[in-house]
Amino acid sequence: ARFLAATESATMLLANEDEARTLSPGEPEECARALSLSYRYAVLKLDGGGVTVGGPEGVATVPGRRADPVEPTGAGDAFAGVLLARLAHGVEMEKALADANEVAATVVGSESNWPER
Repeated sequence: ARFLAATESATMLLANEDEARTLSPGEPEECARALSLSYRYAVLKLDGGGVTVGGPEGVATVPGRRADPVEPTGAGDAFAGVLLARLAHGVEMEKALADANEVAATVVGSESNWPER
């Protein structure tokens, strides 16, 4: 309850499944739906890849590309950066999430600290 109160002015929540379940128990779709009552968008990064998002349009799941994990460092930051940049440029939420998933999978599957396509 303290976290929700402290972040009440935020319009988006980015959380992994464990974080989301701490705030709102249930399956990802239930969590996203419940958390979207507190945030305009609740984006839940799924353990198996992909994301579930709750927002004004309802709840949707955007699949991710499976990648053999090599080095996960930076994947979450890459996901968030691409998602926010795409949204800032007017890209629709589901397309922005798909792009962010793709970049995160590239980072996870790369030995490089700075993977390039």
